[in-house]
Amino acid sequence: MKGGDLLVDNLLLINAHGEHQEMRDFCSNITIYEQIDEPFLSGRCTIVDGQDMIKNFRLTGQESLTLKIITPDRDGNFHQVYQAGGIFGAVDKTFRIYAISDANRDNSANQLTQSYVLHFIDPMWFECQARRVSQVFHGSYSGILQKILLEHAGFKYLPSCGATTNVGEIEFWEESFPNNNQFISPNWNINKLIKFCTQNADVEDNTSWKNSMFFYQTLGGKYRFESFQRMVTELELPKTFVYTGIPDIDYSDIDDINLTSGADTFDQYPLGQNIPILFVSSPQRTNHMTGVTGGAYASKMQTYDPVRKVHEETIYSIKEVFARGSEGHTSTDLPVFDNEEPLQIYRLENAHEDYEEPVITQYMNHLAPSKSYDDVIYHRVNMTNSFSDEDKLIDASDNKTIQQQRGQEYRDSSDMERVALLNLLKQNVTRFDIPFRTDLSVGRIGNFVLPVPEPGESPALNKLQDTRYLLSKIVYNINPQKNTGTLTMHGVKDSFGMKIEEFKPLEVEPAQEVEKGE
Repeated sequence: MKGGDLLVDNLLLINAHGEHQEMRDFCSNITIYEQIDEPFLSGRCTIVDGQDMIKNFRLTGQESLTLKIITPDRDGNFHQVYQAGGIFGAVDKTFRIYAISDANRDNSANQLTQSYVLHFIDPMWFECQARRVSQVFHGSYSGILQKILLEHAGFKYLPSCGATTNVGEIEFWEESFPNNNQFISPNWNINKLIKFCTQNADVEDNTSWKNSMFFYQTLGGKYRFESFQRMVTELELPKTFVYTGIPDIDYSDIDDINLTSGADTFDQYPLGQNIPILFVSSPQRTNHMTGVTGGAYASKMQTYDPVRKVHEETIYSIKEVFARGSEGHTSTDLPVFDNEEPLQIYRLENAHEDYEEPVITQYMNHLAPSKSYDDVIYHRVNMTNSFSDEDKLIDASDNKTIQQQRGQEYRDSSDMERVALLNLLKQNVTRFDIPFRTDLSVGRIGNFVLPVPEPGESPALNKLQDTRYLLSKIVYNINPQKNTGTLTMHGVKDSFGMKIEEFKPLEVEPAQEVEKGE
């Protein structure tokens, strides 16, 4: 048995007329995307079609796609192990097709075939898009969103036992602050309300990043609402990912597979200690232009209240965020961009063979990026008592009267910090490819051991990057015809493991000079 082995037990396409078609023989690749900044799973399925199913099966982009995948135990056997909540070690999910693209015809080898891509998403997206809400809400934004999903979208909490429908199941819900928010939903659909509440939900004052809540769905179909703080401090995977450099891993001697023969409860499945990394890449190491223009390091909010005739200004600086301490960051309280001084431009002065001394030359007189608040300026009009001309807000749904907070005295950098965090997480991204498995998810800290070349007997580790990465995105790559697959995990960081000025790159001992005449 090799790493990445799986069994596509079912790949069923059902059209709008109730007709169904098994697609395993036609599908060359399935890709599923799971990420913390997207509420619903999505993906694509590449079809190689020699039967013109677009016409004969009447494909219109309104079909359902059912996918069932089973992973093997240590003995290489495929078992459908049922327990409370569904199948452990397996994927059993139904998606909704919403688009068909990239259609191409191939007349080679005297065979008329066509290929195209079916794009799909979790069907709850359509449910949330169709349902609209016109109502006054008050309380915490987490509580407001929870109420909307439970009462208007048909979501429910994951039951402790029994079978589930695998639709709208809430696995975890974290409380946000404060609990005295209030707003009116002006006939917004639920998808817009999800975005609004997630963006505005704040965390406690003693946490790292403000307004850092995320609402997302895992491969198992479950939904989570949790903060960046919780992800990086409480949710570390009990596994270590190690780059081996070995392309094909023999799992027969590795105690690290989803299922174990004879096990019937979750506690009996071994988590293992090491998972081999097949490939490592860095699609984005750093980009300070987008960091500056996207407000990752500093920004300013200008707010005007036409009722009170008051103009207020609030600033954000990455240095102030990390000054709160090391809690709530991927590594330490040292940001990936740590520079309090203006950037210097270096050049060689009077350079020649026996004298090359770099001389600092500053051509531009500008501030350090963490102090350049005018690089990004936001504008907002925010009226006191905007719901009425009184200081009371009436909830017509239950005839409650809620005292409305007056003024903008409590305004801080929360909104800007959320924008900065999302931008910063795109500045340091590392991709890790591992064999296919179903027991991982985004929103968790993984330890990735990436040895780097160093003179000596054993490889060293990069102490600047350390081993802690937050899984922000997982791409499930499945080949139904070969019954194999891989996972591409996107690991992100908002901080370094040590100070840049203290980090010493790997140094090679200088060669001994040979005296003349020898």
